[in-house]
Amino acid sequence: MDSQSKLSLLYKHIKREIYEELYVSMNIIKHLRSLLTQLRSSTLPLEIETGRCYGITREQRICKQCYLNVIENEQHFLFDCP
Repeated sequence: MDSQSKLSLLYKHIKREIYEELYVSMNIIKHLRSLLTQLRSSTLPLEIETGRCYGITREQRICKQCYLNVIENEQHFLFDCP
């Protein structure tokens, strides 16, 4: 699945309308704004992305931050990972 399709699927679950997010114009620290931007653009270094760069099969891109033994993707990172 290409990145445009993946982003579209994620956005359909999270956002219903297109509008500028509050964090874009808020006075928040640069590091946090950068993390939010990386998450929205699928460039956050999650196993689903970094594993692809290293030739790791999708099934082996397991979250190293928790005990759930599941693939670390955006949905897991946001909603499931304790």
